[in-house]
Amino acid sequence: MIISIVSMVRNEADVIESFVRHNLGWADRIYVAVHESTDETLSILQSLQQDGLPLFLSEVRGAAQVQSEVVTALMYQAIAEGASFVLPLDADEFLLPDGGTAPGVSLKTLCRSAFSHLEEGKVYAIPWVRYVPRSGQGFLLARKAYREKWPEKISKALLGARAVQEAELSVSQGSHLALLPEKNGERQAVVAENIKGLHIAHFPWRSEGQAAKKAAVGWLGNVAKYTRYTRTAYQWREGYRKLMTGRGLQPEPLLHPVKAPKLPGSELVRLCYTPAEEKENLLSLLMEAAEQLAEECAELKARLLAPVVSLIMLYKGDRELFAETIASAVANDYPLKEYIVLAPELDEAGEAALTEILEQQPVESIALLTGPEAWEMLQEGIHGEYLQWLPEGCVLLPDRLIKTTAALSAQEELSLMLTAVEPGPYLSAKLEAKEVFELDTGKEVFMPGDGSQAAQAIWDARQNFPGGLAAALFQKRQLDALGWRKPKDWLENEGREILASLLAGHAYGYISEPLLRIK
Repeated sequence: MIISIVSMVRNEADVIESFVRHNLGWADRIYVAVHESTDETLSILQSLQQDGLPLFLSEVRGAAQVQSEVVTALMYQAIAEGASFVLPLDADEFLLPDGGTAPGVSLKTLCRSAFSHLEEGKVYAIPWVRYVPRSGQGFLLARKAYREKWPEKISKALLGARAVQEAELSVSQGSHLALLPEKNGERQAVVAENIKGLHIAHFPWRSEGQAAKKAAVGWLGNVAKYTRYTRTAYQWREGYRKLMTGRGLQPEPLLHPVKAPKLPGSELVRLCYTPAEEKENLLSLLMEAAEQLAEECAELKARLLAPVVSLIMLYKGDRELFAETIASAVANDYPLKEYIVLAPELDEAGEAALTEILEQQPVESIALLTGPEAWEMLQEGIHGEYLQWLPEGCVLLPDRLIKTTAALSAQEELSLMLTAVEPGPYLSAKLEAKEVFELDTGKEVFMPGDGSQAAQAIWDARQNFPGGLAAALFQKRQLDALGWRKPKDWLENEGREILASLLAGHAYGYISEPLLRIK
């Protein structure tokens, strides 16, 4: 039996190491999606993963609270990789046996014995109990704490793999319910069976700084998804209102407090990566969250206007590299994309291999232009207002198209948008050999530049920027103005001649966030 935990976390540096070390004391694997964390959460998880723990990490972008969708996707991933049961948990939740552990009996034995009688075709409810620890450092469960005598009215869902697959279940926000697919505009929850002998210890309050951070950032993310008129995460709303009026935060009083039993061996658990608690700068956190929400508003506007982006993919014979390139283009989240493959040197055998790759893509239409006239055919058949050049081996990182399109379409004075590039082995070698040169952009997240100076630098150095033409999103009308002159180096030098011609006499924008990877 394989038991997996799935979780989406955000700014949980004070507790995430305790969460992982405790819950891997009884579970087999933990899948964690890190949601736009600005503290050490991600680096702590990466360090734990490098230590060899069965920890599988991913990242989630966007300000909105998308826990339900993300945790559901992680649940299906865990099941596809062999999980018999999946338990969605937040970073402040710890599975414990009722009454603590008996002398000589391990936590793993007690927890796993309760699972041994469960059926994979069912959904179960685990009692959810609120704990309030004393302030301090170190392993959370080693601190003295009080708990509610009785569980909350709502519980946490434990899902059997067969139940999930047969009924196509999803997880509710907060992971309290297993939901059936929508029917007649409604979604019903599965009736879950209660589990005895176990409970989830919930530590929503660890310190005033942690609680304030959660309320400030968490509530804004919740509003972005549900509007302010929601009962979801009401505790964040109440905390947010108190912060707005200048009141301090205190833990919600326990109605029936009792001392929490000490977990044997907890004093032996040593945390290696958890930082010392620091006072949170709430203004900084709020301003960062507000900027992120404003950026998403701009990206939403770009989605609504949605100029067509033509993805021009150059195939030179490396099937493996090209397969990664086209997969990233298809997966990139943008509403209107045109797919064009240029393969001017394709022979009959190569065309069969390439056609096989194209037929595997989940899109309706991909134009394939072959032979020595491919450039001319591109000029006649392209429909996009914006163009993205993609030689094989270039991989679009998530959100590249929406970020660059939003930035370029909102600033009429700019003609093209360049971004930083994440180097793989090929580009790293060129950087080390000084065969490409970096743009001098300072440390700004975004800055405009003089295209004529950049173009002259390309000609003087006889080198290109990292990524070359692929690092740019540019406008079709620029090539129209140039008369679509066929460049000498269009199959080599990463489009250096085209890029220099596009830059000359125009202003460009530069985004310092890497949005493209060169293999």
